[in-house]
Amino acid sequence: SGLMKKYSFTIVMSILLCLIFCTPIGATTRTSLLKEELEANYMYYSVTIDELNKALKNDPKGFKKDKDGLKVVISGIMKKGSVFDEGKKIKMYDPDSSKVAIVDSSSKGMTAKAKKLKVNDIIAVYGTLKCSGIRDIEYSIEALNIVINPKTQIPNHQYAFIDETFFVGNKVDDLTPQKRITFYTPETWQNDFVKDSLTNNGVKGYQYFLNALDPQNLEYPENFYIFYFNNFQYLKKPTKNNSEWYNEKIEKKIIENITQKLGIEDKKKIKDIENVYGKEFDYYSTPYEPGNNEDYRLEFVFLPDNDGITCMLYLYFPKDGAFNHVKDVVYVINSLRVSS
Repeated sequence: SGLMKKYSFTIVMSILLCLIFCTPIGATTRTSLLKEELEANYMYYSVTIDELNKALKNDPKGFKKDKDGLKVVISGIMKKGSVFDEGKKIKMYDPDSSKVAIVDSSSKGMTAKAKKLKVNDIIAVYGTLKCSGIRDIEYSIEALNIVINPKTQIPNHQYAFIDETFFVGNKVDDLTPQKRITFYTPETWQNDFVKDSLTNNGVKGYQYFLNALDPQNLEYPENFYIFYFNNFQYLKKPTKNNSEWYNEKIEKKIIENITQKLGIEDKKKIKDIENVYGKEFDYYSTPYEPGNNEDYRLEFVFLPDNDGITCMLYLYFPKDGAFNHVKDVVYVINSLRVSS
């Protein structure tokens, strides 16, 4: 190809080939698992009532600008009279400071939960922070889920999904020499059995063997890859500010390089997708059938910038019970940031 340099671009080929070693049989049930999760599920930022109240007091206008509409998870304790307005409102208290936050529990299913609350119950509220007022700013939490006496407390300043899945993040910033690209992986991914470097053709990146995480799955591989394709290193005539069409041409070459070696015949159609926060990615999905009625799934997610493309690939067997860490992957992709 005139697009690439004279040497072949083999990134993760041998890695993928050595990982697909299983022979599961049976119909698959999911086809675009990662895409579905990215488009549907918010991550909720864990913050204390005390911290919110201090931020509001110190800078009301800044609070409204930064916090209005934010998805948060906050914890509090119930006291006498905490539930009022026939269960449509909850006054929750910070366990350490007795500062107060008001929860709007009027939405479907939340009022019934509010009415079950007792004095000294601990609750974790997942919801949307809503600001009201112009001069005297106030806030409330519009509840989307209320967990009564949760088994685990979400660590402060971390992210959780509404089903209580949460991750403590580990920052990664070495995909480029200038540390332009940062993302977070769950701390559990730092295990030597899970994490390994990609070194093909000098490309900087990582592979993560997610089926080695708890619950371990020896029957089905589940893997995530992330690497950076530098246009100035791998293209004959690189330019800044590439068009969408040009970026997609590069992405197709990267997909081709991987899928051809895997024996996949497919017409590549790159789609534009948005996560729930409105951030755009380029996306491509394809099955991989090595034989014996196997039907693995490869989902590619790309984030182009002026100098290159952050490339991500999630590989799994799309059958309920065969994948356990798609939320881990969503967490990583949502945390991805590129500076100019």
